[in-house]
Amino acid sequence: MTTSQEESISVKDRAFYLLIAVGVAVSVLTELEKVSPFVKQLCGGDTGGCAKVGASEYSSLLGVPLGYWGVLSYIVLLLLYRYRRNFSVIFVSVMMGAEIYFVYLQYAVIKSFCMLCMANFAVVAILTLLLFVTALTKEKQDSFRVVGAVVLLVTFFAFFIPLELKLQDRQSGETAKRVESITSFGDSSSPYRLEIFTDYMCSHCAHYEETVKRIIEQYPEIYIVFRDVIFDPKSLTPMAVAYTGSVAYYEGQKEYVKRRFETFENQKDIYNYLAPRFKLIPKDDEMRAAIKKKLDEDAEQAEKLGIHATPTTVIISNGKRQDMISGYIDFHKLKPKLEKLLGRQ
Repeated sequence: MTTSQEESISVKDRAFYLLIAVGVAVSVLTELEKVSPFVKQLCGGDTGGCAKVGASEYSSLLGVPLGYWGVLSYIVLLLLYRYRRNFSVIFVSVMMGAEIYFVYLQYAVIKSFCMLCMANFAVVAILTLLLFVTALTKEKQDSFRVVGAVVLLVTFFAFFIPLELKLQDRQSGETAKRVESITSFGDSSSPYRLEIFTDYMCSHCAHYEETVKRIIEQYPEIYIVFRDVIFDPKSLTPMAVAYTGSVAYYEGQKEYVKRRFETFENQKDIYNYLAPRFKLIPKDDEMRAAIKKKLDEDAEQAEKLGIHATPTTVIISNGKRQDMISGYIDFHKLKPKLEKLLGRQ
């Protein structure tokens, strides 16, 4: 073997080991983001994409956090590269198929991107290209590359098909024909209902409130249930929920909606808005029990429907779910759906 060939192999090996180290680091940071305020801030804070993805039901596989799976996968890939190099191509194909699925999941389902997840996708993509080009012996190149491509596709669809079946099952599910909630607006006996899931610290939710105002103004026949989602108990969301919930309990629907809009309008300075008002909340055990009951019902409904991002709007007619919209939607784009709900199309 010539000196240039030895240097070439050495460069390839160094590139591989460096990528493995980066991948392990990213996987570790993915889990640290859940517990380290510093890492969380680097990833966009409590309302950033990493926090939303981490709070979703898809942040673990078989009960094990994805970051742990990442570290394990890189270790297995390293061992295969050292001792069964041809088979490292097959294994990296499994990793690539899974990564493509997770990117699809963020785009199509969670509606939010985690920059750490995307960094991990980039690392695996480069590793896949590197191994497909350099890891195979000449006599086995074609067969292992074909097998690797097939394994990649099989892995992706092994995740994708169960997900689609699960989402379709949720989409066609039944809900209660009548719901009573202290944080609602309109006539609860209406056959037409919107359930709007929001987080007071979510900037997209604050933007969405303008759409909510237009719905209330133009569609009084639709009953609206406002459901609170608390992704981070350490954020100011619980404080905002307690305040607006107490307003709903003591002062009724109209005042609740008014204070709800005000709270979102003051989102950027929410503590200074809430602090003096929070002190005025009566210490009433019945009120606290009513808010807790409402939050339990909100959490149960969010879990049942698979709500993992805010805002999310669920459109219901006579207890039958018609549509579920994740993320912000402009009123003019939502209006045709509401017209259809009321049978005006």
